[in-house]
Amino acid sequence: MMIMIVLLIGILITGMGVAVLISPARLRWLLDWFLERKNFYWVAAIRIITGGVFILAAPETRMPTLILTLGVLFIAAGITILFLGKERIDRLAAWWLTQSNSILRLWALAAVAFGGLIIWCAV
Repeated sequence: MMIMIVLLIGILITGMGVAVLISPARLRWLLDWFLERKNFYWVAAIRIITGGVFILAAPETRMPTLILTLGVLFIAAGITILFLGKERIDRLAAWWLTQSNSILRLWALAAVAFGGLIIWCAV
């Protein structure tokens, strides 16, 4: 069951990357959504839960050490979001909003590769 959730997460990451490749405005919209106060906490919670899922599913994957490490990193990222606070996260998001479409597409390509790696590990 956990391996299917990891697969779904990989598909979602890949899909988001493809969406931003096609239209970087989608990332700008997502950042605006993220900056709303209540969503700020939801994103942190989702990252922490995702990390837990990765840790639990790691033994069932093709690369358990990688998935375990990613799980720990997801949890650390979620906790970091909470400790950075809204003001710092707002500044970081504002910086992302100033990036060119080419830079956003480059990061989207990295997201597609990252999601693909997760999918490969889960299949």
